[in-house]
Amino acid sequence: MFASYHRYAISALLLLTLFMSCVGKRKVEVVNVSDASDLPSRESITFILGDDANSNNKYYHEAAEYYRVDNNDRTEYLVSSCRSLTEISSYLINNPPSNGQPWGMINLVTHGNQWLGLSVRVIPGKFRTSAKSIQAAINQGVFSPLPEAVIDSKSEITVHGCGIGNNKSLINAMGNVFSSKTEKPLVRASLFFENYISTEDADYISDTRRYLTAAYFAYYKKGYRPGDIRLSRQLTQRYPDQKINWRDILTRKEPRWAGDSFHYTFNVPVKWIVLYENEYSIPDISNNENQQQWLLEQEELLAIIESTEIPMNKFSWNIKTIKYKCEDGTLVPAVRAKGLATILCVLKPLLSDNQTQFADYQPMIPSLYDTAYYYIDKGSTSIP
Repeated sequence: MFASYHRYAISALLLLTLFMSCVGKRKVEVVNVSDASDLPSRESITFILGDDANSNNKYYHEAAEYYRVDNNDRTEYLVSSCRSLTEISSYLINNPPSNGQPWGMINLVTHGNQWLGLSVRVIPGKFRTSAKSIQAAINQGVFSPLPEAVIDSKSEITVHGCGIGNNKSLINAMGNVFSSKTEKPLVRASLFFENYISTEDADYISDTRRYLTAAYFAYYKKGYRPGDIRLSRQLTQRYPDQKINWRDILTRKEPRWAGDSFHYTFNVPVKWIVLYENEYSIPDISNNENQQQWLLEQEELLAIIESTEIPMNKFSWNIKTIKYKCEDGTLVPAVRAKGLATILCVLKPLLSDNQTQFADYQPMIPSLYDTAYYYIDKGSTSIP
């Protein structure tokens, strides 16, 4: 008998992620899409929009395997050559479905999070994808309407990342990118993290699964990790209704089997620069007390940090005066603040209620139209 083992991948490269969206009660609503039955007769395609930079987290590799072989979610086509929205648009225009119907399901697999958007670029080598960068590109005429033979209101685009569905403006903007002149596709994204995991027997993959995963967070200053008891206490205080053995999960950084809970850590960097008219107008930041006072006066910075729900005292700060180089090459006196916080993320996969002796830890597979798990921007047949 060959030994089997598991390899897992999550949408990493996370900076500011799914805070508060994975806990508590949700209002359950199922979006009624009357023409969803048309999808099986249409062709489907998956775009893998990146390369794995970390051999310990093969997110793109695992996702590609899943959409290649899964009985329910595999697609007829899998494309791994696109790295921007413009390249996806061009591919769809130049490679229409062979059956004469517009595309049915279009999967976009990318790293990303609700705060900083998607790691895939709008234009090759340019900015990350966000609602703002998409709108700027649309205003500049970067995107052309897709042919109606390629996309229509019955087409469905699913954006796969970590909690991307919590950024509603981004999902709404994605629909504008991939619309025809008169019709807009349905666009959805999960409110949860996504985790792909494969089971290998000897030299072949015997099973690949996709889990929606609830995420829970504890915070501390980078380089000052508290002990497990203190971290468990922080998690208990943040999530008092969750019956989770935090200390047990803190003992492992990867799942023991498909569907197992585990934790990992990542750093959140914050960079803030304030320009001054001259060196004499720069406040005294020569000691810690003055630096803290200066930080408290940066109202916009404080608002940004507050939106992340990371406590201000969980950042370590380095504040100094610098010469800031403007686009025209001139140097301007400035104060630069660099903050670093570490987030400990506990991931708990959502499991099916129908576990059996031979199918333990099967993933929960909610309806793609269930708004307890997905944010959905419905397709439209009347674009102004």
